[in-house]
Amino acid sequence: MANKIQVRRGTKAQLTAKGALAIGEPGYCTDTGELYIGNGSGANTKVSVSEAERTAWNAKLTAASKTWIAPTLLNNWTNYGGTEDTAGYTKDSDGFVHIKGTVKLGYAAAVVYTLPPGYRPAKTLRFPLVAAEKFGAMTIDPSGGVFFNNDIDGTYVSMQIPPFLAEQ
Repeated sequence: MANKIQVRRGTKAQLTAKGALAIGEPGYCTDTGELYIGNGSGANTKVSVSEAERTAWNAKLTAASKTWIAPTLLNNWTNYGGTEDTAGYTKDSDGFVHIKGTVKLGYAAAVVYTLPPGYRPAKTLRFPLVAAEKFGAMTIDPSGGVFFNNDIDGTYVSMQIPPFLAEQ
């Protein structure tokens, strides 16, 4: 699994202030397009990047803005509504699938929705999650089935799980 680097974003004034960037922390100036590496004292090192490299970097940052796909919910599951996120999934530029949303009133141990090819894990994955007043588990299998264990109370189930690598 690839390691991800978090890049702090802000204006040049924000990122070059003393102590703004920790030692080794990268910072991208949104107003100037400059990249700095922190040294912990405020005298950060400016990284020189060619225009072609900057264009590629900006394209990757733009691609990282997620477009969420709303799945077809099955077996009586519906979106919770209100201020809760609707069910959705997306894949980032590194091939990691992200799942979000809160659903309610479906049948436990039945498929909630199916992820399409390209968004499925190579092996079965299990994630702990919160369901109403108790904890449960969400399983995603290699055929794309997303379902909850049968101890789940259908009052609501939050599907906020860590990203996982899609099938290769």
